[in-house]
Formats: sequence, C-alpha cells, structure tokens
Amino acid sequence: MTEVAGGEGLGPRHTSGVAEVIVDESRGSHKPAVITTTATGASIDLSEVISNSLQSQHVSQTLLEIRKDFHTHPRSLALAHLQLADWRTHEKLRTAGALLAVCLNLGTDPPDLVRPKDRARLEAWVDPDAPMQVPTPEELALEAANNAGAQRNVARERTPMKAIGESLQRQFEHINRHAKYRQLLDCSMEDLRKQCMGFRRAAKEERLLFYYNGHGVPRPTTGGDIWVFNKQFTQYIPVSAMDLMSWIGTPCVYVWDCAHAMNIVHAFEKNAKIRDFEISRIRHAAEAAGIKLPVGKSGPETMAMVSANISALLASQTQTGAMPNPQTSQQQTPQTQQQHQYGPVNPALINLAVLPPTHHEDIHFAASQLGELLPTNPELPADLFTSCLTTPIKAALRFWVIRNPRTSKVTLDLCDKLPGSVQDRRTPFGELNWIFTSISDTIAWSTLPRDLFHKLFRQDVVVASLFRNFMLADRMMRFYNVHPQSRPAIPSTHKHPL
Repeated sequence: MTEVAGGEGLGPRHTSGVAEVIVDESRGSHKPAVITTTATGASIDLSEVISNSLQSQHVSQTLLEIRKDFHTHPRSLALAHLQLADWRTHEKLRTAGALLAVCLNLGTDPPDLVRPKDRARLEAWVDPDAPMQVPTPEELALEAANNAGAQRNVARERTPMKAIGESLQRQFEHINRHAKYRQLLDCSMEDLRKQCMGFRRAAKEERLLFYYNGHGVPRPTTGGDIWVFNKQFTQYIPVSAMDLMSWIGTPCVYVWDCAHAMNIVHAFEKNAKIRDFEISRIRHAAEAAGIKLPVGKSGPETMAMVSANISALLASQTQTGAMPNPQTSQQQTPQTQQQHQYGPVNPALINLAVLPPTHHEDIHFAASQLGELLPTNPELPADLFTSCLTTPIKAALRFWVIRNPRTSKVTLDLCDKLPGSVQDRRTPFGELNWIFTSISDTIAWSTLPRDLFHKLFRQDVVVASLFRNFMLADRMMRFYNVHPQSRPAIPSTHKHPL
C-alpha cells in the first residue's frame, strides 16, 4: 500500500502504483502537500518544487531577453566585438581548378636582368642545376595524368623543368587536393589561351586559380603585360591583362611571383572597371531594345540566343548610324544624345553580359611592389613568395635558421628532413602546421574587419590558406626590402604581438 501524508482540508486522492499525490484545494490551508514513496519512504514538498520551477522559468526568460538585447544593442565596444550572430557565413565558394604557368627558360637570363653567380636557385624546392633523380612511381603517375594518356611522355627522360612543375603541383595540392591542376611549363601564348578558356568552360561559375612564375622572362611592363613564349620558343610574347581576363573569366585568384608584380595588379584593376562598365552598357542597350537578359545561371542555348539578339542590335545601330560620331556629338540635342548614348562596345563581352559584373571582386597576390626586385639570397629559394604561400612551415624554419645561425644546432638540411605531413597532426610537421594555422587565424580575426575576415577566411579553403600564408610572406620578405601586396588589401600584420 502507498501511504499518504497531509494536513487538514486535503482534497481528493490521486493514486498510482508508486505514489499518491494529495492536492490541497482549500485556500485557507497552510499545510503543504507532500509525496511519500513506499520504496524509499522519502517525502517531497510540492510547494518547494513548484517554487523552484517558477524561479527557473523566470531566470530562463531573463537570460533570453539579455541575449536578444546583447545581440541587437551592445552596450560597449568590447561587447560588440564578442557578438557571434554572424560568425558562420552561409555563402561558400570552391576553387575548382588551378593553372600553373611557369616561365623559367632555364640556362638563359632575361634580357633586363643580369643574375649574379651566387644567387638563389631553388624553384619549388628543386635545384635545376643538380642531377636529376630517377622519378618515383607517384611522380610517374602524376605525369601520366597530366599528359592524358600520352604514354610516350611518361617514358621520356626527366628534365629539371618537369621536376619543378611536379613539385609545384604537389605544393598546391597540400592546399587543395581535390582541384584539377594543369602545368604550363614555358608555355606559348596559344597554349595559355587554350588552357584558360578550357578551364573556364569546365569550372563554369566556380572559382579558378591562376599562378604565374616569371623568373625567366622580362619583367611585367608598366601597362601590366606579362611575358610568355612563341611556339618556336625563340621570342618573348606579351599577354595583356585584358586578354587574360577574357580568357580565364571570373571569379579567379591570381598569384604573381615576379618582380614589379603590382604593375599587373594595377592593370587588372583598371581593366576590370572598363570591362564592368562595358558590360553595363550592353545591358542598358539590351534593355532599351526590349531584350530581356536572364538572371543567374544560364544554359548555353539561352546565352547564345541573347548574344545573337544583342549582336544584331549592335550591328543595326552601326549600320543605321546610331553610334555617336565624336565630331558631331557636340551639335546633337539632349534628346538625340540620349538616343545615341550606347556607343561601340567590345563584341567579345556580349556573352558576359548575362552574368553579373564581378571582375572587381577577383583576388590577387603580388610578390613585390612597384619597382622592387625579388630577394637573391642563395640560402633562400628563388620563389620565396611561392614557398611561403604553399609550404609555410618549411619556409619559416629556413628563415628562422638563417636569421639565428648561432642560437641553434638546427641546420638548413635538418629543416628539409622534418618528419611527417601537413595532413597528419600526429607528426611534428602536422602539429607545427596546426599551430601556425591557429596563430595566423587569431591574428587575422583580431586585425581584419569582421565582414572582410568572413569573406577571406571562411568562404573558400584555398583563399583562406593563401591569405594565412600571405601574412607569413609579408613578415619574411620585409627583411629583404620587398613588400608583398594583396587585393583586397589587408592591414599590415608583420608587427603583430603574436
């Protein structure tokens, strides 16, 4: 039996197999109802339970109100920095492929540079003057994949240029091993154009990465032209920023490892504004003629139809004299000028008119400022900027040993023999990489504006890794009077306490 204890005026009984609950229905009773269990004989005061429950609900409601007020109306700047409402971004991008253009022309100095005998030689941590080793099975498989079934190329003798290309690709694969890579070693302009356009067709609206190493060709021109070779490998051929933008499209990440690299970035920024403006003109011309442009992703049939309509519109304007004449534009009335405001446009931009103008959102990493040459310290790699971006731990260890030759027994050879891999945190190499990632993320989070931090460090794995490593490159290369730049620009972090 279950025993029930209570005071006078207790109400009806509610009996269960374990305990009976007595509910006091009289307002004048001051004796609390209790529950006595037959199993343990313990008594529970219901009034205390109800009181505690009400207090708990009140505290929960108060905390909810404080939380809402904290996220909407911060009371101080310190509290504003702690808001986490927009910590995780929902917009994600992916780098689908990478083009690695390496123009070294080994054995021949560029016409505008005389290299000293005692100079930096390593390219992608490969010494082109050292005897080539027998390729490993992994390297043979990598070359077979790059040559798309051309078995005769696999059996060919290994050259220093091939070894550099394979090592460079492995370095970028540490950042993103799922992307598609293509090596362009001492490429011609025709090969560069073909590969860029092919990669853009395959990637569609996803991001691409374009890497350029110009250590064996002339410096970029003041107009931002880079240099490649002709098919016969007898001449240097310039490639303008406008041509490269039209071939590779947008969005894209560019890495420029060469002297005077900011000349290229300035040319891209200038041409991006021109291109976006011309695309806007095409859109306005189409809207004025009643041609509806699709929004968002469009199939090839829709784009072909729209391009044909806009082409016909522009051709009719040209034949009928709708294009304004600079000599007579001053004599036209405002109404006529409004009708003729759509001047000649670049026909190559018509296909891009159905897409949002986003060339100004492309990302650039430049190894040097205007008028700066790359470091030539023989203990450093020749592509120091690339080494920092792709193998930061190895570059940082070498830099530390060079800067502290008498404070450690660690040598440059030991730096190259650090065991482990980036992916395996249980190894020394992997643990150092995790520590470096944590410190660089903390520096970026405490320095960059929140929206810029989310855009650069939380949307794309490749972009986040490159910007983390770029901060290391900025710190290291300043010791050699070289100032790497990025677009979008980030605050200088080389003097950060961490």
